[in-house]
Amino acid sequence: MKKVVLLLLSLIVSFSAMAQADADRQAVTNAGVYHQTFKGIPIDGTQDAFVRKLEAKGFKREKRVENCIYLSGRFAGYNNCQIFVDRNTYVNLVNSVGVTFPPAENWAQLEKIYTSLQQMLTKKYGNPSADIKEFVPFTPATDDSKFTAVQNNQCKYATTYDNGKKGSVTLSITTGEKNACFITMRYVDTQNFKIGQEGAIDDL
Repeated sequence: MKKVVLLLLSLIVSFSAMAQADADRQAVTNAGVYHQTFKGIPIDGTQDAFVRKLEAKGFKREKRVENCIYLSGRFAGYNNCQIFVDRNTYVNLVNSVGVTFPPAENWAQLEKIYTSLQQMLTKKYGNPSADIKEFVPFTPATDDSKFTAVQNNQCKYATTYDNGKKGSVTLSITTGEKNACFITMRYVDTQNFKIGQEGAIDDL
């Protein structure tokens, strides 16, 4: 009788170990299949762990501001880019990565960088799911006036690439401090962003 019991316990332990091993393998697989990537790194795990992986690729950690850690380095062929890694407020889980390219000096330069990046993204992800290029309330006649429109938040340039269950990538033109005009890219992981939303919903 004791031998039968021991045999059953042994089988249970073996099956449990096999099930855990399968779960671990599936978790690794899911990380590659269901998470958006940035520089080949799945946007998943703790913020500090993700930042260390970026540092290993040559990016330099600069500062932390609230939920974001900022780094600097070369990206997509452009020097002096700023990378910001954001995490969920309720869970230390990275949910998105943004890139700010160096400020442009004029509209022609801004448009050239945007067009080049859009072509590269289209080559990688296919046609965009949304592509908005407009000025409000009207389109300026000259490049100088277009640049001024960007500084006045009257330019709406945003191109989004839907990457299925993994997430999305959005390219846009924006303005910042001292009327600087630049291109930004934001990589969002659908799964982890949803986890952050669920934490906020629990507060309601």
